[in-house]
Amino acid sequence: MTGHFLGFLLAFYFLAGRWSINRLADAADPGSIIGEPRVWIVTLLIPVALLLRPRATRAGLQGQVTSVDIAICGFLVYMMLAAFWASNTESAVDKAYELALMLAVALVIAISRPALLDDEIQNGFWWTIVSAAVVMAGLALFYSTGGRIHAPGGGPNTLGRNAGLMALGSIFLAEKGGPGAKVACAATLLVAILLILMCGSRGALLSSSVGALTLLALARASITRKMAIGCGIAVLGAVLMCSTRIGHDAQQMFHDRILHQTFENRYLASRDDLWLDAVDWIVERPWFGWGLNGYFSNSLTYPHNIFLEVTTEGGVVGLLLLLHLGYACWSKFRRHHSHLSNPTLAALALTFIAAQSSGDLFDSRGVFLMAALATPSVTLPCSVSQAGRRHQRVLSRNRRPRAVSLISNPSHPTN
Repeated sequence: MTGHFLGFLLAFYFLAGRWSINRLADAADPGSIIGEPRVWIVTLLIPVALLLRPRATRAGLQGQVTSVDIAICGFLVYMMLAAFWASNTESAVDKAYELALMLAVALVIAISRPALLDDEIQNGFWWTIVSAAVVMAGLALFYSTGGRIHAPGGGPNTLGRNAGLMALGSIFLAEKGGPGAKVACAATLLVAILLILMCGSRGALLSSSVGALTLLALARASITRKMAIGCGIAVLGAVLMCSTRIGHDAQQMFHDRILHQTFENRYLASRDDLWLDAVDWIVERPWFGWGLNGYFSNSLTYPHNIFLEVTTEGGVVGLLLLLHLGYACWSKFRRHHSHLSNPTLAALALTFIAAQSSGDLFDSRGVFLMAALATPSVTLPCSVSQAGRRHQRVLSRNRRPRAVSLISNPSHPTN
């Protein structure tokens, strides 16, 4: 049960973001950090992880900190150190506090590595994501007054991203359920498509599409079966959009936001100007950047791109650390591809693409969280591992200087 609770907390850490009681009430004053659910969640995560590790060890599981855990922690520590050369100390401290929360979560996952061999954490995580996304979707539709729908206390981009994750989570849960779970998964997918269109977020539409394509590419099924599933979902979605009022609203939003504004008017919500400003500031201070929250100090906004934000504030050093994290993920995933959770890996692709056009570094926490959760903890039970070490010691004692023919003795073990 502790594993499910840890997954529940990780999901709410991701979903809560900067929500607070004052923000939900639309108050101008953000209030004290004591009123922020993210602080409560991280405070609970630490003792739960410490309780979970001994239980997994007693169950005979040996987990180790992975290269991905080290890369995440190293990157976050460096970005926090960038506060020392920031021009606006107060602004840098505020952002360092958020990065400290992200670092605490990364350390919690590293501590819990033995327990990550159990599906409890991912089950709890995805159940919470799907349930909370359904509730937020219902509230968004209930309070909608026309136009783009959005999550309570959040924006349309957040709702669209969460709808995409809701679809991936339902697929994860359907893989472990019976026929009823698969029917519920199909219904959830259709609702998610409508929500992504109705929120009018182009970033959410793009990132969700990349997540879906990633999932299809990773699925262990024939090309024919993948095409049949994709066509089936497309047909059902088309029927729903043509036969319901919500479907017609989704079509209108797609026409206005995607076809008209993006392709006809080439409207990018001033993202291109923000990106060009970032490039100019990077050229001025390329190696170590402007310090933590340096972009905000120069412009009172953020670049809506994780790579430009990191390079502006942490310089080329910060960018290399972020790229090293990507390399660590790729290396780990390629080496242990048979142990990957496809929906979680697709969620990593979704959050990564979303981080290229929306949000700042804390808003991109999903990238680091999904990278850690998707990283497989491939270890052997303690008894097997210890037996293997004893066998190796016996081989070392019995080894002779003469050559051994493996052809004549094929049963002889190799090192």
